[in-house]
Amino acid sequence: MKTRTLGRTGIEVSEIGFGAWGLGATMWRGVADDDAIAAVRAAVEAGVTFIDTALAYGDGHSEQLIAKARTRAVVATKIPPLDGAWPAAAGSMTARATSNTVSWADFKATA
Repeated sequence: MKTRTLGRTGIEVSEIGFGAWGLGATMWRGVADDDAIAAVRAAVEAGVTFIDTALAYGDGHSEQLIAKARTRAVVATKIPPLDGAWPAAAGSMTARATSNTVSWADFKATA
């Protein structure tokens, strides 16, 4: 799997990422939780080291399933501004506090 640097973070990630929108189970109902977890694990086993998700994907359900997969990957998640204005005004405290976050995580399931 080819890798590249993620923006200006210095973090190396796979060029192919795993989009977790479909795991959320609210806007898309095509996958059971066990199948979702298996898909995340299979992607990582195939060399994927970048997973994209968001709080809006099933009100955090996608993120919970990624955690239950208990795998190691770079996870990017989007968090909406506290005031609900989207996108946040450039340079605002809201924009700085709630911009896309990227973290190297060794997830532990919470549920």
